[in-house]
Amino acid sequence: VTFLAAAVLYFLAVGQVKGFAFTLGLTTILDVVVVFLVTWPLVYMASKSPLWAKPSLNGLGAVQQIARERRAA
Repeated sequence: VTFLAAAVLYFLAVGQVKGFAFTLGLTTILDVVVVFLVTWPLVYMASKSPLWAKPSLNGLGAVQQIARERRAA
């Protein structure tokens, strides 16, 4: 959505607004690249780590408790 807005601004605007639209589009593309090349692998490695498998650390303790209660009912 942000990239689409940047493209529309770039083609319809003039001057400084056009520069802003270019910067907005460029940073949106760079953000997606960073997510795929940096953030995703780090989250993946953390999810495979035994330390983060503990429900008390990963925030899934309540989800697991609800699942146990539903299976018991």
